[in-house]
Amino acid sequence: MNKRQEQFVERMGRHYEATGLPRIAGRLFGFLLLQEDPCSLDELATMLNVSKTSVSTNARLIEQAGLIERFTKAGDRKDYYVAAPDQARTLELRLQGVREMGELLKEAIEVTPGIRTAARGRLTKMGQLNREATAVLGKLLGRWRGDPPPSGRIR
Repeated sequence: MNKRQEQFVERMGRHYEATGLPRIAGRLFGFLLLQEDPCSLDELATMLNVSKTSVSTNARLIEQAGLIERFTKAGDRKDYYVAAPDQARTLELRLQGVREMGELLKEAIEVTPGIRTAARGRLTKMGQLNREATAVLGKLLGRWRGDPPPSGRIR
């Protein structure tokens, strides 16, 4: 890697660290974004100067998040990793989380007594934002996947 690529990989690490993931997970994703060919765990550990165990653990983590994909090659026992071709899966997982939060907000309103107007107002406002976010993200993903417009309308 050249100096600018190293800086990019490190910035990705800090970005993902700020979102709650380990820094190495972000560095791993950043590195794979720059690669033409799939990389094995050994190659990743060497290039990122971290242990193979750390790469393996963090690769599983960001694979579950939809950021990278794992595959094998015929006759080879190693796992190889590439950055996901697009981040639609990541957005789908986030949309799922937003929907789950929407259900929790509905439940919170149901269990909050009517006399708690400040709490109910806050929950109602959060629920409105959640519904709008769900709708916008759902439409974006639908367009990205090429889903037909609902009710025959043009989007």
